[in-house]
Amino acid sequence: MEKLKKILVFFVTIFIANVFLVAVLNYIVFPLWIKTKKEVFLPDYRGKEYKDAVIDLKERGFKVEVKFVPNPLYMSGIIFDQEPSGGKDVRAGKKVLLFVSNMKYFIVPDYKGKTVDYFRTLNAIVKFVKQHSDSVPYNFIIKTDPLPGETLYPGDTLYVYVSTGAKRLRLPDLRGRYVKNALKILKSYGVEKVEVIGKGDKVIKQFPDAGVEVDRRKDLIMLITEE
Repeated sequence: MEKLKKILVFFVTIFIANVFLVAVLNYIVFPLWIKTKKEVFLPDYRGKEYKDAVIDLKERGFKVEVKFVPNPLYMSGIIFDQEPSGGKDVRAGKKVLLFVSNMKYFIVPDYKGKTVDYFRTLNAIVKFVKQHSDSVPYNFIIKTDPLPGETLYPGDTLYVYVSTGAKRLRLPDLRGRYVKNALKILKSYGVEKVEVIGKGDKVIKQFPDAGVEVDRRKDLIMLITEE
């Protein structure tokens, strides 16, 4: 009888130990393992206030280190670089290094050959002004106010004049092109109103015809596709 009790106690102990082990694995070990393996999207914080970025990073489960570096192209408190780079999935819990400017002023950069996207990454309070231009391509910078090389301080506004291209455009011949490529071409010219008729992959006809001048912003361009 005593031997039977010992055997029973042994198996009960084994059962309790297994239950405890399963509980530890399910509620502690596995969640931690999954957490370390999980990937989280890491945004691009360049041009953003570092305090807001730190809060967002911690909410996403990242560790954060901030390094202050003088950078005359960015005002104080603005992120100008990060490691790892943003715009991709990164392992959760990874440390993100933010490079933050501690300059108290901003030097207006040279705008030649740059598009509007370049100025969206800068810190100064930017106000974009759209203008037609016969010489500056669509989406490129015509001028800035203040001019390049001048200094802006907190509270100042940088006016960036962006080309919408010439008011009128001579339509290219889009026949025979894939619809997606034709749409990209029209977008690159600043055409705002486009309608695709049909479900085919290629353009077989366009209206207005190639060579006709249209208003980029007002006129409707129709692309007729193969059936």
